[in-house]
Amino acid sequence: MSRTSDQTSLVCTVAGAALATVLFSAQPAGAQAMPARTDDPAPVAGPDAGLQTPAQPATTAPSAPVVPASGSAADTTGTQSAAGDNTVGDIIVTAQRRSENAQRTSLAVTALNGAELTRRGVRDLQDLQNVSPSLSFADAGILKFANIRGVGLNLQSPTVVGGVATYRDGLFAPSPIFLNEGLFDIASVEVLRGPQGTFVGQNSTGGAIIQKTQSPELGVTEGNAELNVGNFHLFKGDLGLSVPLGETLALRVAGQAEHRNSFYTNLGPLGSAPGRVREEHGRVSLLWKPSRDFSALLKSEINFGDDGGYPASPIPGTLYAPLDPADPFVFNYDRTDVRRKEFSSRTSLELNLTTAGGVVVRSISGYQYGYQNFINDNDGTTAPELSQNQKIHDNVYSTELNIISPDTGRFKWVVGGSYVYQTSQLDLHIYNARAPFNGRPFPTQDTFIDTVNPKTALGLFAQGTYRLTDTLSVDVGGRFSHDIQTQRGALTLSPVPPLPGRLDASSPRYEDNRATGKAAVNWQVTRDHLFYAFVANGFKSGGVNLPGGTFLPERITDFEAGWKGTLAGGMLRTQLNGFYMNYSDLQLNIFNPATAGSSVANAGKSTIYGVEAQAQVRAGGFAASGNLSYVHSALGRLSQVDVRALPNGSAQGLGVQCPAGVASNPPACFNYAPYIVALDGRQNPYSPRWTVSADARYTLELGDRQTLTPQVNVAYLSEQTTNIFQRPVLDVLRARTLVGAQLTYAWRNWTVTAYATNLLDTTYRVGNDGDNTYYGAPRQFGARVGTRF
Repeated sequence: MSRTSDQTSLVCTVAGAALATVLFSAQPAGAQAMPARTDDPAPVAGPDAGLQTPAQPATTAPSAPVVPASGSAADTTGTQSAAGDNTVGDIIVTAQRRSENAQRTSLAVTALNGAELTRRGVRDLQDLQNVSPSLSFADAGILKFANIRGVGLNLQSPTVVGGVATYRDGLFAPSPIFLNEGLFDIASVEVLRGPQGTFVGQNSTGGAIIQKTQSPELGVTEGNAELNVGNFHLFKGDLGLSVPLGETLALRVAGQAEHRNSFYTNLGPLGSAPGRVREEHGRVSLLWKPSRDFSALLKSEINFGDDGGYPASPIPGTLYAPLDPADPFVFNYDRTDVRRKEFSSRTSLELNLTTAGGVVVRSISGYQYGYQNFINDNDGTTAPELSQNQKIHDNVYSTELNIISPDTGRFKWVVGGSYVYQTSQLDLHIYNARAPFNGRPFPTQDTFIDTVNPKTALGLFAQGTYRLTDTLSVDVGGRFSHDIQTQRGALTLSPVPPLPGRLDASSPRYEDNRATGKAAVNWQVTRDHLFYAFVANGFKSGGVNLPGGTFLPERITDFEAGWKGTLAGGMLRTQLNGFYMNYSDLQLNIFNPATAGSSVANAGKSTIYGVEAQAQVRAGGFAASGNLSYVHSALGRLSQVDVRALPNGSAQGLGVQCPAGVASNPPACFNYAPYIVALDGRQNPYSPRWTVSADARYTLELGDRQTLTPQVNVAYLSEQTTNIFQRPVLDVLRARTLVGAQLTYAWRNWTVTAYATNLLDTTYRVGNDGDNTYYGAPRQFGARVGTRF
């Protein structure tokens, strides 16, 4: 079947299934036509007004709402109705800079509030892959590779940006250090799938993750506290408190501390415990609202982390694997000073002004800082061969301005602009003894990298929605982006015998302009059923290489159609969508035989298509939700050298490509032709074909405001690969199924929960870093005691 036929069949299948459901559940003959969105979230006048819809409480607090500047400090509970309620609460999302009912927007989105995140075992951003379709995270040590539909990030380089944009409290968080921050005192998280070319712009080819923390409310005193203890000597505490400071000021403070022993046993010299957890987080929020039309919200947070170093083990079959214990949770490091310490801080100021005509002018500005220092035993064994010492400093300054129309009338619009300036400083020392080992001769070599990488991103955007009729509307949005990236510093090699020191002392520069956007058609057939179709495009910024040169942006175009329905009188809500994406100019780490060196380059393209489905149901005390996605990806015509298959396991010392007819004669030249691999049709890296998750619970009423709620959840992630070569042992992360369960007793404002994660104690790999691999958490169990006051 041709790719065009695949696309047509996919869209027809989605549309046909949804239309059939609508026909069976449509209003009786003679029913009135649907009024013009009278049950959409009503405009409210400030951050203290909350995010309630007239019929149901909201699920998420806004990160950029049309009128509310920020969410309520109290946890919103759209999907957690009281036992006995037979409706699923409305889900409010704010990705398009105004509060909108998710069932009425052409967005492929998963939105969860803070209570849902806790209940479903989401402790950090990586856990979101267990509750959101098409999302996957992979651990590569210093980096966490976030990908949606197989699009995001697939290689380590300080100049390559991610393709899944991350926001916290309206600030774009581009540093990989920010992905390690804990989720504490969270109001909501939205996972947007597919390119977000209008409101996010660059670096959102795969999608975006938007986090919103709790905010204070005027005149409200409330708080929450929780203590969590478990195996591996886990001790974790959370605290949040909001208090009014007069009639126009409100304050909220929140914190979290977590200590846990490592999952791993290190047989090496005492002094290091890779994988342990020592984290402390704190945040202060201050709301000033002197009038109905103006508010200012200041937030400042700090985060400390010390996990004792990266718990990596050699992949079976690699050079140092014979020195590694067979147990994946036991290793034997020769270094005693292995460590990883992180610090990050974030300060934001959000201003909202509502004019007499109902137009909202909103700005959010901030500064973020991230620091990481780690020392790693790169060979992961007692061999005194490879080690690494690295320091990273990231400084990010950003601001965004929005001008947002009222929700009334047939035409709604948003215009805005953004500015982000980031400097990343990398100080890296790799000690490579590479003494002869296992029959392979290696010269001793030290590598020093000392660079500063400034990045500037400017954006101007606008989107308008026009209601052609009471049931038909169109969205048109666009963005202009201007990116600049430069680099200062050098790469120094010190082999034996030594080479000249600096390979590069130049300052390469990348600069580019791009236009992206989205056009959508929305058909609200009835009050409970939305059909939509759109085309959207996006890009991931290009950059510079060390020791020189540049690479171009990745580009993606997404064709998508979907249906969102509410069935059985509100007991069941569904979201179904199909997509077809053209993904080009992939940024890959490419080996060039002509220079015998590797660098980031654009190579090849990929075709991606699939289906995503979500559902939520509630019937009395029973509630459940499920997510499923099928993603097919295939690389286009592409052939590359897999340097790991070369005689030395690398290209070091082999030389450049020999001229035609000349035999290999290292180090003068080498014939790389036998090592070229045809990659056509292979799956994208970090693109599992299937992701499936589900959870179910039943609340038993015990009387006297007491309830007992058992719950079970399961998440399945199919096989994925860590690079384009897909060697079976080295590059494949096998499929995994994770099961969790908990039992919650609630009495008035108190809850006691017994829980277990990875109940079947599944052993699974979560990512690679060179010849080393990382394993996911084993079975954990414990108890949480919490209260709200």
